[in-house]
Amino acid sequence: MSWLFCLTIKQTSACTKKLLKELPLNKIRKKRNIEMLQYFCMKYAELEKEYSMQHSNMSSE
Repeated sequence: MSWLFCLTIKQTSACTKKLLKELPLNKIRKKRNIEMLQYFCMKYAELEKEYSMQHSNMSSE
């Protein structure tokens, strides 16, 4: 189960980097905005994890 946790952390940082790349950097230079992005990505990763867990439970291997 711990691999899923590691995956989530990697996804979160990857998500943050992707957003930082895609969004106009001059608007995100402020530290607060970067923290907001990281928070958003973290929440997104949590939701994604919950969804995948429910999904894997339904299709029990």
